[in-house]
Amino acid sequence: MDISGRKHSSNPKRRRRQFKSCLFCRQRKLKCDHNKPICQQCEKRDFKKCLYTESFNYDITADELFEKYPNVQLVEQVTKLQTKLEKENPTVDRDITKLKFCGKQYLDREQMQLYGYSAVKCMTNFEQNFLQKTYFDKRDSILEIYNEHKHSRVRNSKNGQYPLDGIYPIPDDTLANVCKDLPSYEQIELCLTDYFNSSLNDVLDVVDKTKIFDVFNDCFIVGPESEHKLLRNISAIIIPNDYNIFQVAIIIFIIAISPHTKYVSLSIHYFLSKIIEMPISTHNKYFEYCQFIILRCTCVSYDNTLNVFDKIYRKQLVEKLCHSCIDLGLTDVDMFYSNGSYSESELICIKKILYWTLLLDVHNALEFGASIQIPDECMDVNVVFDVNVAICGKVVNKRRNIIMKEFLRIMRSVLNQFNKKGGMPRCNISNQTGAIKNLIDTKLLPMKFYTDFDGAVMTDPLDLIVLGMLIEMLVTLNHAKKVYYHEFSSEIDKEIIKYSYLQILLNVRAIISGHKVDKFAYPDLSRNIEDETPHLHMSLRITQTCLENAVCHFYSSILNDFSSNTMAHDDNHHMTLIEINDCVIQIQNIFDTLFTDEKLMHRIRHSECFIILCILQNVSSKFWMEIMQVQQELYTDVDDVIKDSHTSYNTDGKTAFLQNLDAWDGDNIVTDVLHMFR
Repeated sequence: MDISGRKHSSNPKRRRRQFKSCLFCRQRKLKCDHNKPICQQCEKRDFKKCLYTESFNYDITADELFEKYPNVQLVEQVTKLQTKLEKENPTVDRDITKLKFCGKQYLDREQMQLYGYSAVKCMTNFEQNFLQKTYFDKRDSILEIYNEHKHSRVRNSKNGQYPLDGIYPIPDDTLANVCKDLPSYEQIELCLTDYFNSSLNDVLDVVDKTKIFDVFNDCFIVGPESEHKLLRNISAIIIPNDYNIFQVAIIIFIIAISPHTKYVSLSIHYFLSKIIEMPISTHNKYFEYCQFIILRCTCVSYDNTLNVFDKIYRKQLVEKLCHSCIDLGLTDVDMFYSNGSYSESELICIKKILYWTLLLDVHNALEFGASIQIPDECMDVNVVFDVNVAICGKVVNKRRNIIMKEFLRIMRSVLNQFNKKGGMPRCNISNQTGAIKNLIDTKLLPMKFYTDFDGAVMTDPLDLIVLGMLIEMLVTLNHAKKVYYHEFSSEIDKEIIKYSYLQILLNVRAIISGHKVDKFAYPDLSRNIEDETPHLHMSLRITQTCLENAVCHFYSSILNDFSSNTMAHDDNHHMTLIEINDCVIQIQNIFDTLFTDEKLMHRIRHSECFIILCILQNVSSKFWMEIMQVQQELYTDVDDVIKDSHTSYNTDGKTAFLQNLDAWDGDNIVTDVLHMFR
């Protein structure tokens, strides 16, 4: 085909119609000026830019929005909602660095004892609401009934509390009277041997075995009439040439706490009491005094034998121990005791006195909210807490050395800040909590190893001591956020419940495991005696304070939640009533695993602290059940809570609740608990 004659043509270009307005204005049928669009509403308010363009960042205050033509009704509604939100959850969108500490120390007027911020007694008595006050009043009234039962048992027993008269020095006939009540020479030797083979001595290791046996052979004299008898009696006790009577006191105390001895006589108790009360000028010459006090504070079987349980007295003993430790120069053993007068084993024991003194000092500070008695200025902290400097060359002690030093370093730092005047800044709590959790995760075994009920594996007692106090510190720090900083959230509630539950699980498992381990570790003792066996006794000493404090923290926290409208309605900031009730049931189930073991309960029937714990748990669980029965009538409408948080209880519901509590028979409650120990 011939196309040469065809006219050449190019593709035609389409002409686009020019719009007189932008897409934004066309969609909104606005008159467009080809600039940044602005709506009529913004124009009326004299805004330079429209709030609805892409430059709007949605960050505008109510005052800006309504500054020209405000909607009065809408502004009032926004203000009302903001006020309601602040009352229901005062920490929403608050900077934790600006939260102020509002704690107050608590004075127990009955015992004239001042409790600081970390003490559970201070925390649970600060700004109590109706339910908390009712709970603690009821609990204390039941404990008073128990004390009456206890005193009647003491009066009918052969031991009892022996009066002290403060005579100095020890009368000459005291040691003669002690000799009459001591067991035979062979039985004393058995008591000493069993102690140095026990797990308690393995952990403490503050007393040198060789030196104690030398003192025993030199100072405990066998009578001539007993030379040819199978069991020889002690006729006299000679005070060492250097007048170090504390070496003798350590031996007599080991005899008193031995499971082979039946009871502590009046003369032995009198002698040991006089040793503690000796003048400073006497006991500040001998580090054996510190060894004796450490044994006295860690062995509760002595108190149980006498039906004595006094935390404040033990606190005073620890304070004496701390002052003696400083005066004797035990904060720098290498400087003052490395002169060749002591053997290597003695030097190791002397060094361990300092660390156990520091641990008991930390325990005192945590339990009573007291200040640290041995300040950093009294020692070289870079050396004392250096994990690379081993106290002892044994493999097991290398691990204990690291755990002990890291634990003391962190806990001393936390308590020094927490118990100081003005409290710890809120922003520091997160840092200290992180340090404690890191120590638990990196230096201790997995938590399941300590809390698994399936096996009777005996964990390192030092792990239980350290872990129990670390978990209690975590509970205390989280509880402090609610009590001292008025910070409420479901995360804090869950942390308190989680660590309280973990504390109870850990310590109950430790008691049960200690009982099981003794069956094959001390088969003869387990068969022949009905009282506490060595591992069981040590577990009770480790767990007694931790368990009681965990119960107090837990119930105080959930009762505070119930009264502050945190469980009546579902929201993201608070736990529900059902969740809390499930936790109460789980904790009771843990205690039931202990209470149902009749053989174990019979063995610990003399443990004053554990009987008190059982009463506390029994009363607490029963108190919560009473709340659950009347919680619909007890709790009022949310609007009343917003108006006044102190009137958040229905009068009729409160009356019915108090009537139910009045119907309790305290004698029956105490009798039922004591019956579990028979």
